[in-house]
Amino acid sequence: MMKPANVLCLLALGLPMAAPAFGQSLADAALKQEEVRKAVNAPARTYTKADLKDSPGDVLPLPGATTLVAAADGTLFDFSPARYRDGAVPALPVLPISGGQVLLELTVGRDGRVTTVKPLRTTAPFTDLLVDAVGRWSFFPAEKRVRPKPGEDAVPKPPEPVESTVLVAGQFRAPALMNTGTVGELPKAVASASAEAPLALTTIEPSHVISALSPGLVFVQTKIDQRGAVTDANVLQSAPPYDDVAQAAAREWKFLPARVDGLSVEAFAYIVFGFPLPVFVSPDGGPPTTLPLPGGSPPSASSTSTSNP
Repeated sequence: MMKPANVLCLLALGLPMAAPAFGQSLADAALKQEEVRKAVNAPARTYTKADLKDSPGDVLPLPGATTLVAAADGTLFDFSPARYRDGAVPALPVLPISGGQVLLELTVGRDGRVTTVKPLRTTAPFTDLLVDAVGRWSFFPAEKRVRPKPGEDAVPKPPEPVESTVLVAGQFRAPALMNTGTVGELPKAVASASAEAPLALTTIEPSHVISALSPGLVFVQTKIDQRGAVTDANVLQSAPPYDDVAQAAAREWKFLPARVDGLSVEAFAYIVFGFPLPVFVSPDGGPPTTLPLPGGSPPSASSTSTSNP
């Protein structure tokens, strides 16, 4: 936080801008105003600590990830993306022989319900299981709040729920710790993503936990910034001992950022990581063995990266 005597000047050419949100530091306000200035060529104003008081004209930030967006006509609005509220994740297939990846694009209505599920990438049998589950999920809907224009009534307007898109991914490991060749179906790209939802460009498959005594599913919420980087990853459904490797993998995913009115915004994406009970396939062709093994453990598979065009 800057000292009260300090003054923040945003160097531009001179259209009054909205005051910083209550609770923001002057540095936070500077970053937001610079984003808007670049987007609409809007001149900035000079702020002091007096602008940071709790006045009727203050605009309180929306919950979750909120982005200040400047529309083509110069209108400023805060956008808060849809966030998962409740719903069950699918169960793992019984005795899976392979792994796979599923990418789904959900349309979430103004009431927070899922209205459509669009598969982008599929792998049998995981696609049907994930599609059936997410169709029953509910969300806190995306919200949009228009900020007053210069000269308008400065009383903050309430946010309005809006329809939005959400990306859900399923990353399912194969049970074998060693790559013994392709078993089962390979993932297939079946549709193109819309411009609004984030798109997974690089995905990381987590390592097996060779000490695990049972299979598990870990459900992770990722927060994606305006560059497409994951800035936070939270476990929503835990399955020890897989939580740490799932969370670490999710943080390494890379995305094409979500967009609103053609501009990048922060968003949430959701990843279901599936871990079957790991087995070790002997290099000499012996039968698969469920781990942990007596007398020592074989090396685990390292994380792998898959770049999606």
